Amino acid sequence: ISKALEHNCQNLLFLDADIILKPNTVTELMSVNMPVVSAAYCSRSPPYDVVANAGGKSIPRAYLQEKGKQMEVEEVGCGCLLVSRLALERVGQTLDWRCMDDHSKDAGKEVMKFTWKEIAANNFKCKLCNKTVVAKYFDYRTGKVDINNLSEDYYFCKLLRQHGLPIMLHTGCQVNHENIVEITGDGIVNTTTSVLAI
Repeated sequence: ISKALEHNCQNLLFLDADIILKPNTVTELMSVNMPVVSAAYCSRSPPYDVVANAGGKSIPRAYLQEKGKQMEVEEVGCGCLLVSRLALERVGQTLDWRCMDDHSKDAGKEVMKFTWKEIAANNFKCKLCNKTVVAKYFDYRTGKVDINNLSEDYYFCKLLRQHGLPIMLHTGCQVNHENIVEITGDGIVNTTTSVLAI
């Protein structure tokens, strides 16, 4: 995210390695013209629901039959998620930004922390060593905490919503979610794909 901001990118596409795009995926996502929009894809395990939640419930796969529909959701996986610079900036203005280098010798602190104003003025680089700084947009909390027990993707969605940014799911932009390759004890390779074409 820091590099995207540093290079003045207007959008950032989050893409998991097991997502298979179609030729028009990015164009379709951009056509929605919203700060945060996800392509539709199903989970890799039964009941193969869409990787998104609305009204506190997962979205059934049958919903994808309504191609071209866009709906606001509470959470999506970041497997194929287009996020605008506006959204990244709005959230980033409230986060702590840190340099990953040890600055014990030159500043008396191991970790240097910066405000949004400081890092934006220095093009998202540490003002001591000029290396890229990072902020916690993602936090894998599952099994670690008593409240907000969320995956890193859903944590990011929570931050977006807290900052008034709607998260849109575009059912007309469907991508495939490839399953993990499994090698059995007999050396047989099993591969499958959750195909979204309905």
